[in-house]
Amino acid sequence: MRIPDASEVQRAVNQITSGTAPGQDGLPPELFKFGGSKVVEKLVTIYGDILNKLSVPQEFKDALIVHIFKQKGDKSVCDDHQGISLLSIPGKILARIILNRLTKHVCDNNILPEGQCGFRAGRSTMDMIFTARQLQEKCREHQRELYAVFCRSNQGIRLCRQVCSLGDVAQNWLSS
Repeated sequence: MRIPDASEVQRAVNQITSGTAPGQDGLPPELFKFGGSKVVEKLVTIYGDILNKLSVPQEFKDALIVHIFKQKGDKSVCDDHQGISLLSIPGKILARIILNRLTKHVCDNNILPEGQCGFRAGRSTMDMIFTARQLQEKCREHQRELYAVFCRSNQGIRLCRQVCSLGDVAQNWLSS
């Protein structure tokens, strides 16, 4: 894996949300956002060492779990609290660099199917719901049957392929 350059690190730093709690190291995100080029260059050096050694420091992996009261219910009941994980900001920045690279690779190589909308920039699950609704209305308008199969896992996708390959048999089975 190639070492990130200053512009790649700066982009990842800009993507980190301000105003969030720091991890166990106590370094807030604002330190990195407003630290300037010296902080970015230091991060480039640190990430270069990490990628050369192929070993991520334990501090980047560890999370400080804090329980926060939900502002309703009884403070003495555990179910009325939620846990949040406070992660190291330098670790979050490194994770963002890797995510940006993966996202670019997936987009450049058309790895995801066209219908994949969740967790993609410029698309949402609401787009797919809108499209399904439009398709439903068109089928009603033209008095045509509409069959929908929703798959959630790889096994479900294999089942869908098998059902779709059955053609008329599948249509008869789905309509009964």
